[in-house]
Amino acid sequence: MLFRSIPVDWTVIAGAKNVKVYSDAAMTQPLVALHFGEIPQGEFRVFPFWIYNEGVVPTDVVTTVEGFPEGATLLVFPESVHLAGGEHAEGAISVALAGDAPLEFQAVTVHVSDGIA
Repeated sequence: MLFRSIPVDWTVIAGAKNVKVYSDAAMTQPLVALHFGEIPQGEFRVFPFWIYNEGVVPTDVVTTVEGFPEGATLLVFPESVHLAGGEHAEGAISVALAGDAPLEFQAVTVHVSDGIA
């Protein structure tokens, strides 16, 4: 004998994403800026970083570079990575200068996002 039927419903909405970028493997120092200092022409520098999904929503993390100075090549790895909640990935930013790179201050901006504009 059925006593009661109770309809149950809800609407699923996008969960909050919580991805952070750190300068240390222990993921205690947030990476907010990176200053390579002086780099001689023809040399390169590499800086490791860590991306950590501190939330519970699985997230695609995409890195893009804004600006391309003359005589410099900047690479960011990974360009894209999928992180479940609690997962992290190591990355690196590298700057390589041509032997004839202009003797001047140069800068770019690295964007770390979910790739959704």
